[in-house]
Formats: sequence, C-alpha cells, structure tokens
Amino acid sequence: MAAAMAFLMPATGALFSLVLITVFMTRLTLGEEAFLTRQLGQPYLTYLQAVPRFIPRLRGAPASSAAKPDWLRASLTELTPVGVLLGIAVFSRNYDLALAGRIILIFFGASLIARAFLPGALVNSESPK
Repeated sequence: MAAAMAFLMPATGALFSLVLITVFMTRLTLGEEAFLTRQLGQPYLTYLQAVPRFIPRLRGAPASSAAKPDWLRASLTELTPVGVLLGIAVFSRNYDLALAGRIILIFFGASLIARAFLPGALVNSESPK
C-alpha cells in the first residue's frame, strides 16, 4: 500500500513517507513480538527462531509440517492489495482517480466473493437446531 501511495507523491515526499512507515512498522513489529512473547512464552520464541522477521529466507527452508499449503486461498487473499497497487499505479498517473477507485473496489469485491466460495469458508458449519 505504501509503495502504491508513493506513486501519487513527489519523490521527496515519497521517500520521507516510506522512511516514516518503515520506522513505524519496525517499532510495531518489535512491540508485538514482546507482547506475544509474554503471552505465549517458549512456543513463540521457537517460532521466532524458525521464521525470518522481515526479509524472506531464500534458501534452507524450515522443517516441514504435516499441513499442506493452500496456494489458492493464499492467492485469492492477495487480490485486494494487487488491485490497490494496479489501480493507483496505473490510473493515478492519468489523474483518473475515479477509475482507480473503481478498480480497487472491483478487486476488493472479487476477493470477498472468491473467498466466500472456497471450501471451508464457513467458520461454523453446524446446522441450527
């Protein structure tokens, strides 16, 4: 989102915003890690050691678990950020912000609809008595 918003700003404003957002997100991450360490204890510390914080691991994957990744669900969850990036990056340069807003809403709606029809979308599948 921050990268998409940077397209709308002058270069100095974009750089300033990205630096401030980076500082904010780093402080937020460290605060959340401290909170979760107090709440969850050793299992969370083990998780922190196994998973990189900010930069993804390029080689040497952690030990696999029994759970299989759900790539379809993961891809559909990213429809909204992709739509925001496309809408702002492509249409804001033409100053057609109304069209950019429509593109964002279309991707958001498509994401909601796609996730609603995925298997296991209902949290509580019990029938009412």
